[in-house]
Amino acid sequence: MLFFFYLFYCFLQIAGSANHAPQRLRQERSLPKIYNKTLNKTKSLVEAEAIYVLARSQCLLEDKSLVNTTKLGYRRGVLDFGNVSLSERFEGMSLSRSKGSIGIQDILSGNATNPLTLFSNSFRQNLYVDKYCAGAETDNSCQLRIRGCGSAGDKGTGAISLLFNRNERSVQMKFWKSGAATGRMIFYKENGELLNELDLDLEASLHYNFKSDGIDIKGVAIFPTGTSLNWHKFGILGICFD
Repeated sequence: MLFFFYLFYCFLQIAGSANHAPQRLRQERSLPKIYNKTLNKTKSLVEAEAIYVLARSQCLLEDKSLVNTTKLGYRRGVLDFGNVSLSERFEGMSLSRSKGSIGIQDILSGNATNPLTLFSNSFRQNLYVDKYCAGAETDNSCQLRIRGCGSAGDKGTGAISLLFNRNERSVQMKFWKSGAATGRMIFYKENGELLNELDLDLEASLHYNFKSDGIDIKGVAIFPTGTSLNWHKFGILGICFD
């Protein structure tokens, strides 16, 4: 009789262990998620916010002295405006072209070098600068427009990269677009480390404020994206920071 009681007791212990095992397993699997969330809080990120107008102490491209003195047309090399410099991409990044679509735009990928350094493409495949005027073409209504150039010299289908002369916490930008639904933006630290990547909705707004939770925005690379049935063209009309 005691032997049968002992067998029944062992059966209850085994059944109880089986009932509790899945609960412990679920707890163990949830630990990495909590740990990863904690790690993300220590990483600086850049967020985008749509705004109505650019409102900062320093705004380029709308400055009348730049509008009247900047050389227009196709530009080779790095375009230097003092507080910010522009070219096609950063050293270390790879350039490719979209396939299977009507519009052929630049696509950037790969890792930037340390330190973050601008890289220029050949003439007619780098940048194009012209005047963009609201309404009548007068000195008070025109500003500079910067567009990247595609493989055939197409204005607006190419990538644009900006390098600031100091680390910034936030930057405001005003865009121009034709056909592009979104703009892919890649933010970098001074050492070439990736801060964040954003798909910017250019149909919702053309004015954006980009803010980091640290003073660490050293550069940003941008290229247009959209559906395969459109030309994807964009440009920059304003760059503002404190």
